[in-house]
Amino acid sequence: MLAACEPVELKSAEVLREPGQRIRHVYFPAGGSISLIAPTAAGDSLEVAVIGDEGVLGVSVAFGISMGSQRALVNGAGTAWRIAAPPRG
Repeated sequence: MLAACEPVELKSAEVLREPGQRIRHVYFPAGGSISLIAPTAAGDSLEVAVIGDEGVLGVSVAFGISMGSQRALVNGAGTAWRIAAPPRG
């Protein structure tokens, strides 16, 4: 699988995905971190997870879920491996 991945730089404050967007890539952070931020009913936002080098952003595509429900925001610059998510109908 690593052969299908490309290395990418994660820039601080970079938005990787917005709520309701199709998951286009799966990220495997090798350094830095990514916050998942969920919208609330009151219109605020809440950080619900932090993904570091032990985690994966976009793993839900393995279960057939192709839309993200949280904002994915880089909160610590670093590097990651990225692979294109399979297209869904």
